[in-house]
Amino acid sequence: MEEENEQEQSLIHISHLHPLYLTDVQPQDHQLCHACRLRCGGRAYRCAPCGYSLHAACARLRRTLRHPAHPAHPLALLLTPPYPDGTFACDACRRSSTAFTLHCSRCRFDLHLPCAAMPQTLTHRSHPQHPLALVHGGSGPAGYVCDLCRAGCDVSRWFYACAACDFGGHVGCFAAESLPKELYELHQQADQEMQDASSLASLQLQQQALQQRQQASDAMARIRRTAGQNAVMLTADPNQYVWRWR
Repeated sequence: MEEENEQEQSLIHISHLHPLYLTDVQPQDHQLCHACRLRCGGRAYRCAPCGYSLHAACARLRRTLRHPAHPAHPLALLLTPPYPDGTFACDACRRSSTAFTLHCSRCRFDLHLPCAAMPQTLTHRSHPQHPLALVHGGSGPAGYVCDLCRAGCDVSRWFYACAACDFGGHVGCFAAESLPKELYELHQQADQEMQDASSLASLQLQQQALQQRQQASDAMARIRRTAGQNAVMLTADPNQYVWRWR
């Protein structure tokens, strides 16, 4: 028993040269886990001289594992992303990261460690009649709306849903009560970025339409100066000068 306790109190991890010791980390210590890049709080393994920390759960991850989001192949735990730019895009939340990744080299499939640990089913007070299942992304309607926040939901990313009731939405909305605070904030930020990108695209389309109308108006003015006031434009494209005279 003493030997087991001693082994639990310290470990050698492949990501660091020195032994790591199990420590109580306080949120105000502002320690980041080097595996998942989320804040450490509670029990974590640390090398104090180097300021190196790992969540206990991250430190104990196996080198290979199976995940229901990618059943065809095992995922390997990589300490650094295998891509030339040193980053990877998580297939769950679509965010870029330089942290540890669970990786399938055949399929170029990657998961953040926290995303890989999300519950596959959960219950939510807004839908007590059925559990919500974690949907691992895919194709779907472009207009899918989260039933909690009523904002658009990118179904290429993971989301929670009840297929029987066509009910669901963002991970960050439905798992707010069960996810660690940092992971909840990660998914909330990803959802907000998606909504901001959608709003920006809509604004750009509006600006483009206004610009085209202004160009058409300017073109009409130029033509009328040379052809007279009876010229009428037959196309909305100011680059195509198709006219008739009344």
